[in-house]
Amino acid sequence: VRLVINRYGANEDIKAEYAQDTLNYPISWMIPNEYQTAVTSINRGIPLVTLAPSSNITKSIEDMARGIDRIFYPELVEEKEEKKSLLKKFFK
Repeated sequence: VRLVINRYGANEDIKAEYAQDTLNYPISWMIPNEYQTAVTSINRGIPLVTLAPSSNITKSIEDMARGIDRIFYPELVEEKEEKKSLLKKFFK
């Protein structure tokens, strides 16, 4: 079980640290508040990664997914990183 704070920064009345202390559980990830981008994605039926690939919310969700991959599939992540590394050597 992981604690994820969604819409981080939207409500300054409740600080993330307060939630962490109250629940006595560490925050694993915080997804930034980009309400308009998220609502537009939902209303149009277009994934965030397609609608706003360089937005902070998209990058955060992608990073969180990579983190999950590292936990459950470390060998696949290492293999992908190794392949990237080889390509970088050729294109430097």
